[in-house]
Formats: sequence, C-alpha cells, structure tokens
Amino acid sequence: MKSLNNCFKLLILPLLLWANASDAQVSQDKQKLYEGIIKSWNDAHNNWHFKDLENLYSEKVLFYCSTVTKRECISYKTSLASPTKVFEQHIASDIKYQPITADMMKCGFIKEVFIDDKKADYPSYLVLKETPDGVKIICESDEITDASFGFELSAAYFNSGTGEPVKLEAGEREKPGSGMFGYVGGSSAIIILIIALAARRRRKKAREKNEQA
Repeated sequence: MKSLNNCFKLLILPLLLWANASDAQVSQDKQKLYEGIIKSWNDAHNNWHFKDLENLYSEKVLFYCSTVTKRECISYKTSLASPTKVFEQHIASDIKYQPITADMMKCGFIKEVFIDDKKADYPSYLVLKETPDGVKIICESDEITDASFGFELSAAYFNSGTGEPVKLEAGEREKPGSGMFGYVGGSSAIIILIIALAARRRRKKAREKNEQA
C-alpha cells in the first residue's frame, strides 16, 4: 500500500499540480515568440535534428535537476535515442506561463510521447530566458522527475546576475550523475521500459517463428 501511495504522489500529483497551476498573462508578441521556440524544440526531437537544439539552449542548462553544459545536454539526448526507434512527441495542451523572474518564464505543457504503439503523457516544462543572444532555454524538466527529487523550481537555482543555472549544494541533488539519473529515472525510465519490452516481444516472436520453421 505504501508503494502505491508513493506511485500516486509521483505520477498523479504532478498532473494535478500542473492542471491547477496559475497562468500568467503574456503579451501576444511574447506568446508567439515562446510558442515558436517550443515548437522548434519539439520538432528537433521528432526529426532527430538534435544539432538544431544548439541554437535553442543556453550555455548552461538546469537539466532534470542537474546543471549541465549545453553540449552535455544535447549529447545525452543523442545517446538516449536513435532514429531506429519509433518515437514521436507532441505538445498536447495549451502552454501555461509562470514568471520566475522579470526576464525568465516557465512554460508548462503536457508532453504526449509515443513509442511504438504505446502512449504516455508527462507534465513537462521549459524555462525560457531573455539573453543578449535572444531567448534561450535555460531549464528543462517535468513535474514527475522534480517530485521524485523533492525539487521545487525557483529563482534561487539561477545566478541573480547572469541568470545561468547554479550548481546545487553538494549532498543535495548534485551527486555525480544524479541529474542524468533524474532524466532516466523520472519520465524517461517509463520510455526506456516500453522500448525494452517491445524489443523483448519482437525477439520472442522471432524465436517462436524460427522454432516453427
């Protein structure tokens, strides 16, 4: 029963929090700009054009509860998936806007992920910041991963001068690889599990077919 309660907290509560989150008023020009960046980010994943993400991310990214460089972030995405896997993601909701600071906006949405014939929804978000080089993604995560780490997004995780993500205190969530595990251990663990099960089914069917031949 305790494990079921924990599953409820990690999977259901983040969805409820997303649904009840306040939605800030954003000008039409800003909204159009933000939506364009999120669309480019989404298209890069669906088209396997991860190099396109180089123009979207800031030099440092708060990536699923861990501070990484842009190169590390993109490299990890590239290694996690490949065009050989049947993968697709969609923005399946309106975007909810919550200001973090005057020039930093949290953009929350439901990300609908398809792998083979399986579908899962994740309450995800990107944090966009106005920089001298344009608006950049400085944070990417989802509410499920945040909940699993006890992480609450706030301005405290960004340098007040540069706006760059800061390192978390040692012993909190900045253990070696902890953030990367957050990406895999949160919503993406379900994705990987689906891929593994699908591959296992294909191998089993192939083995049965060979035995019958």
